[in-house]
Amino acid sequence: MVATKFRTTKAFQETISNIKDQQTDLTNQVEKAVEQIVILPLLKRLGWNVESLSEVYPQASADDRDRVDFELKLEDRCRVIIEAKRWSEDLRNHESKLQEYCLKHKPPLAVLTNGRQWRMYRRPRRWAKSTKLENCLFLELSITEEDSSAVEANLRTFLAKDKVTGNSLAGTLENAQALLSERQNKAAINTAIKDALNTLSLEDWAALIAERVKASGYQVESHGVLDYLTSHGFSFDLAGEPKKAISFPKPYSFTFRTKDKEPLTETFKGTQGWNELLVRVCCLMHQLHQDTFQATTHRMPQWFAQSNDTFKDSNPIGDTGVYVKYGGKKDVQDRIPSILASFGHSPDSLTIKER
Repeated sequence: MVATKFRTTKAFQETISNIKDQQTDLTNQVEKAVEQIVILPLLKRLGWNVESLSEVYPQASADDRDRVDFELKLEDRCRVIIEAKRWSEDLRNHESKLQEYCLKHKPPLAVLTNGRQWRMYRRPRRWAKSTKLENCLFLELSITEEDSSAVEANLRTFLAKDKVTGNSLAGTLENAQALLSERQNKAAINTAIKDALNTLSLEDWAALIAERVKASGYQVESHGVLDYLTSHGFSFDLAGEPKKAISFPKPYSFTFRTKDKEPLTETFKGTQGWNELLVRVCCLMHQLHQDTFQATTHRMPQWFAQSNDTFKDSNPIGDTGVYVKYGGKKDVQDRIPSILASFGHSPDSLTIKER
């Protein structure tokens, strides 16, 4: 399911652009900065009267102790609650607190955001202590990484004032349920695929590949495929008896070339993977550009941060105080040329060999 089609608005896009322009400054600011620069301007664009306590109620409390940051109300009824966190916070660490607020306010919709990431939850049939909020998550948005028109479409579909008032609320909740069901179905499929993969040994893979090769008109036996796989670095490790999991090619070495220096080559241990390669390349850039390293990485907040809490998973770059976001093989290979170019090197100045 996708958000309802609508005409992109210039004012909303300007607000998104303003947020993106200030993301570097927001990184080290307190929660109130996220509320002022991100949440309130977006709510205004979504039709909410941010100057009216009857619509946007800050620091709403059900028991005069814990206070949710914003309660969006219509006809004196809670429609949405929003819990805000600092720009660099990992939202997963705050889901349990939002769950407590949901039990007290019982909103149709709930939002957890650090400004750059927005996690939206749909109410279950009823809020209860046994409710796991993670099972109610129907949508995740990244304002800084996703296309701004898609961000606007989704925010308008689920959080616009006219989408949670009167009869419109039922339709909005149906849309949210459709997305939730889609997420849950995808998660179940992924689990089934993972379980199926874990039952296959390398010999099983060899047999499957042999059948595919034979379908192309070439005769090969499973042992021939197995010899090829093992000679090219494929292996399987015990992952709890009797399951076996296949491991895929990893970087063997990289060579960095510049016009005025001899080529530099570094090799990797068999257990080291693509994120180790990424860190080593970043360490090399720091070694060559110590004076500009901090400023250059600061201009790439989608990949680099000053805290290990900014991304779901990240690695420190030596003792620079900078962390680089994890990535898979393709992501790392796609990312490195851009990083090299940011430091003034040719995107193809580094070549990688795999084992």
